[in-house]
Amino acid sequence: MFRGMTPDSITSSLVQMLIDAHGTEHPPAVNRDRTFLEVAMKQGKSKSFVTTEAPIALIKTFMEKADGRYLED
Repeated sequence: MFRGMTPDSITSSLVQMLIDAHGTEHPPAVNRDRTFLEVAMKQGKSKSFVTTEAPIALIKTFMEKADGRYLED
């Protein structure tokens, strides 16, 4: 979705659209994508590749439920 965009042009509304589109089917995967994007934006900000504030800060994560599988000895 963000292919060809500069990091500064990624807004919280675009991230929210991505989460709304994929979140109902795969909430854990969307949470991982959100976390990855948050870390990438923070790294970009620390290295001066990104000048805007983190657009991910306003986005909430989906609730995840346990899958019912247990590790065995």
